[in-house]
Amino acid sequence: MRRWLIIGAMSAIGLFPLSTFAEKGHDHEGHDAAKSKGSVVGEVVDVTCYLAHPDSGIGPEHAKCAASCINKGLPVAIKQGDTLYIATGANHNSANKMLSKYAAKQVRAKGEVKTLNGLNMIFVEEVEVVE
Repeated sequence: MRRWLIIGAMSAIGLFPLSTFAEKGHDHEGHDAAKSKGSVVGEVVDVTCYLAHPDSGIGPEHAKCAASCINKGLPVAIKQGDTLYIATGANHNSANKMLSKYAAKQVRAKGEVKTLNGLNMIFVEEVEVVE
């Protein structure tokens, strides 16, 4: 109870916005300046296994483990050829729930695609299986 009184008091004077507890995505002013919509086609992989075991951390035989790791909240990516695109949801949301059911499958993910300092990322808005 005391904790909530302190948080309420801090919120009232603007030191601790209650929006801190919001679990949905958030917008930042200025982020819209350089958006590049596109798509990435490749295999959905869990980054942890892929980087730890590059020879066995991909493919259909790894699907169950990859789905488990993604569901635990470990990083998820789309592997397009030799390029790994770290995946996150649009508007600063997680992509894990969206992508876990596609673990080890070939997908087309659509959204904002960025590369910065050698790191590739896609902010996933839509995903579909490709054959």
